[in-house]
Amino acid sequence: MKKSIKNIALLLSIISLFSFAGCNFFGNQGSSLPAIEETEKDDNIDTSTVVDMIVEDGVSEYTIVYSAQASSAEQYAASELVQFINKSTSAALNSTVDTKVSYDENARYISIGNTTLLEKAGIEVDAEELNQDGFIMKTVGKNLYITGANDRGILYGVYDFLERMLGIRFISNEITHIPEVEDLPLYSMDVVDAPAFAYRNLFSDSMRTYDKLYARLRFNAPERTIGDMYGGRTDWFTSVDENEYQNLHDMLPGYPWFNTIHNSFYWVNPAEWYETHPEFYAVDKNGNTIRDAAGTICQLNLTNGITDDGKLDETMDVSVAKVALESLKKFILDDPSASVFFFGHNDWAVYDQSPRSEEAAALYGGQSGILIRFVNVLSDEINKWTKENGIDREITIATWAYLHTVEAPVKPDGKGGYVEVHESVIPRKNVSIRYAAIGLDMYYPAYDENQPAGSSEYFEQWRAICDNFMVWTYETNFGNYLHYYPSMRQWSNNLKYYRDSGVRYMMMQDNYHGFGSWQADMHTYVAAKLLWDPEIKVQPLIDEFLYHYFGEKGSKKVAEMMQVFDDHFALLQAEEPDFWMPFRDDDGSTLYNAEYFPIAMLEKCENLMKEALAENEADESISGATRAMYNKHLTSALITPQFMILQNYSKYYSGGHLAYAAEVIRNAEYVGVVSLSELTLLVSYKGALGIS
Repeated sequence: MKKSIKNIALLLSIISLFSFAGCNFFGNQGSSLPAIEETEKDDNIDTSTVVDMIVEDGVSEYTIVYSAQASSAEQYAASELVQFINKSTSAALNSTVDTKVSYDENARYISIGNTTLLEKAGIEVDAEELNQDGFIMKTVGKNLYITGANDRGILYGVYDFLERMLGIRFISNEITHIPEVEDLPLYSMDVVDAPAFAYRNLFSDSMRTYDKLYARLRFNAPERTIGDMYGGRTDWFTSVDENEYQNLHDMLPGYPWFNTIHNSFYWVNPAEWYETHPEFYAVDKNGNTIRDAAGTICQLNLTNGITDDGKLDETMDVSVAKVALESLKKFILDDPSASVFFFGHNDWAVYDQSPRSEEAAALYGGQSGILIRFVNVLSDEINKWTKENGIDREITIATWAYLHTVEAPVKPDGKGGYVEVHESVIPRKNVSIRYAAIGLDMYYPAYDENQPAGSSEYFEQWRAICDNFMVWTYETNFGNYLHYYPSMRQWSNNLKYYRDSGVRYMMMQDNYHGFGSWQADMHTYVAAKLLWDPEIKVQPLIDEFLYHYFGEKGSKKVAEMMQVFDDHFALLQAEEPDFWMPFRDDDGSTLYNAEYFPIAMLEKCENLMKEALAENEADESISGATRAMYNKHLTSALITPQFMILQNYSKYYSGGHLAYAAEVIRNAEYVGVVSLSELTLLVSYKGALGIS
């Protein structure tokens, strides 16, 4: 557990900082939004030099130009630019292909993507400098060029222009803030903007559901397949012909369909191999195949087919290693565009305990050492095969550092660092480690001294033997998505740390299938900005989201509720040495402990939201549709303290449990909640209480 001695002075400064930020926005600025420079950069945009007016008094002489061979994303980017400029300024800009426009520095056009005009302007694109998805916005004469190294970059450049120059904000799927202006100046600019991470994802239900919002917020994740119009897929292998694996799901109905997370049985299918080769699958110390309560086989035996010196065992006609290698070859041939292939052990913290595997674990640093040796063999063999077959692709094999493989196969080097336990456990250069920060106290930075013993060291241990990293974090209470969970306060610190450590892939797992959550929507908006640039201030982003999502009046109440929660969590961390903030409270000792969450505090938050709902209902300054939207959003915020009360209702009150539960469930149904947690549907929870 974390250290019990806390820096109280630091704590009080944090509380003061958060309180001031809230008051500064809502008090001193009234109904106005945070200054645009607080939430958007203006690097290399000279606002003192107006090149020309794109729109003046609602009229424009500018044309949007895209290539005659433009991709669907380039065409879509041009249409988005035309649409949003029109909505903001009322100006109707024409769009056309580059074959109909001659290069002239005074021509007045906005060139989108890879046009002939871009080439004649002498603008060069460096994909490495742009970190895959970055973009360029540059003026030459009276013309503006927006481009990138790929379709996503071009699209993101357009959205960045709209955000910076017009103040447009893509808040959520149902809210796009579009200021109404008469003029749009073209400033002199030479912007080269690259994301901090090549792969960026806040895994929320909205990011899994809404393609347009996903693109507008500049997410790019292998866990998400998206159409070419919105920037297209990543370079990960993400799909198989499920008909080929129907036997797997007939045998193990609970096993997930193919994904880039837990997929090892698609590499070595038990429906094809278990009957003839049960030794391919993990056994317990008695030699029995390890299964879960439903009878599902759990893991592969990753020592099968690997020699003691970490090579492919050619003396075996068939093995786990050989079957997995053949699957990888098939995946590569099936998808010529993929270069990253994820081998993910299943989501059970069990592993093979046969004598050979136990011996290997002792020699090679535990289960992570066994996994890396296995993946290294796949790497070595696939590199030989691609070279022999003239396949000109650099193949990356990614794998987990998660659950039983989270600890790196290292030992202390005697100098304050770490060194590999055996040369065979050093990941090959084309092997990437996806580190899952599952054991951290999410209240503190990943590297903080208050982290549980060992947890903060795992990442540094992996860094000692590998420099090809991915990171997976946890940003909600996975036991109940609707509870308040203030991990966001450390996002900037964590993302800077991971960026500076060379991480290219950031996955922040949130409420990904619960729906109806204001916190998930807020996390999505804030994370989108920080994953691109961790230097952006967090509080103005929160203020901006709250203002548009809840309205001017409602946002003040929600901000006040958040302040109550934030102050309380800070005090818990300072005064309760046993309290911490895991990703899920399995034993009810922390996040679900009624002693840590007094009813007076929860009732205060509940009453704040009820007051906000009443004020919204009485607000005649907004339209009926807007009032209804705010009502739903405020109800979503209301059920946060309500579900925290419901968690321990019998410890707070002597009666009325079912009536209160029925009220809270009605509220949850109204806002569209589907799941309360990874394992609990709202309808199941309702049924268990006997509520019709």
